[in-house]
Amino acid sequence: MKSRGITPNLLLGISMVVVLTTDLAPTLADTLVWQLRSVAGPSPRRLHAMAYDSGRGVTVLFGGFDGTSYFGDTWEWDGQSWSQRAATGPAPRGEHAMAYDSVRGRVVLFGGRDFFSNVVFRDTWEWNGNNWTFRTSNGPTARYRMAMAYDQNRGRTVMFGGSDWSRETWEWNGSTWTWRSNTGPPGLFAHGMAYDGNRFVTVLFGGSDGGVNSGQTWEWNGTTWLQRATTGPSPRRFHAMCWDASRGVAILFGGFTTDLVGDTWGWDGTTWSELGTGGPGPRNDHAMAFDSDRNVTVLFGGHVGGGVWSGETWEYGAGSDPNPIMGDWNGDGLVNFADFEALALCLAGLDEPVDGMCVELFDFDFDGDIDLWDFAGFQLVFEGSDE
Repeated sequence: MKSRGITPNLLLGISMVVVLTTDLAPTLADTLVWQLRSVAGPSPRRLHAMAYDSGRGVTVLFGGFDGTSYFGDTWEWDGQSWSQRAATGPAPRGEHAMAYDSVRGRVVLFGGRDFFSNVVFRDTWEWNGNNWTFRTSNGPTARYRMAMAYDQNRGRTVMFGGSDWSRETWEWNGSTWTWRSNTGPPGLFAHGMAYDGNRFVTVLFGGSDGGVNSGQTWEWNGTTWLQRATTGPSPRRFHAMCWDASRGVAILFGGFTTDLVGDTWGWDGTTWSELGTGGPGPRNDHAMAFDSDRNVTVLFGGHVGGGVWSGETWEYGAGSDPNPIMGDWNGDGLVNFADFEALALCLAGLDEPVDGMCVELFDFDFDGDIDLWDFAGFQLVFEGSDE
């Protein structure tokens, strides 16, 4: 039992925490920040694909295009640096799709193309962390610019759309592709998808439906597609999406509307919220994956305009600083009201376990929970005004 005294200031703070916890939950997203983590690793490129291997704690990248050549290399990001893992496996390509099968511990890759060789692929490959294995060339027809996401509830990799504005939905169970639907969203390519692990649906946004950018949001529940929204991010294609499991939102960044854009949006299952325009510059044909061990969205590469490809690695989250300051949730080097709002949301009561990032940044007494004594510690480092 802790015996430290509770001061009048602490009592006032407690009442503020109660109000903030009740009324300011949506502001937690406002404390998230983009941070440039690296300019070393894979060569600058676009049209690559990424997936997060939660079994080994790395983001896997394959392929892409640099304006001259297609790549067939495999890289992994461990949160600190990139390592090239393979130069063999699937043929060099871009515009393919990847997803991580968390039940079998495999990254699944399908399709894509080599424009210069006039080859469109229909092959399925899997990466086990050491080697690529060719699985089949049966199933979906050859295509590119489709999207995939892994439905962890049903153990299926879901694929929708692709070149020629396909409106097919296919699922891969680890051994066989199964055609599931030809209804739902219009025929699309260059759209984005992410699997919502809280509501057990695959979320789809945007894409091109015959030359016109879409601004529609759809969800696949394993049986049918349901249109959920027609408002939110501006209609676009060539963007990237992933599911932020720690905050319960699908994250969308960038793409092409009538020009390159660099905005960040979050879908909570009901509405889209713009999370900011800071961070990576406008781009398209980049790739993203969510690192569920460090609770950050990882972004690499893309076309940044004028025929220039990026070799930057960015991360989006509260804990993207590898050397965080206690109490500094948004990583701006200060402990102020923005961080206090996040503390209010992390406060879980005495001896209740809470999210790992809350403990990392607000557990001032190092007892594994966030309680009123940690609020007292926060007071000691609090710097006041955000100005």
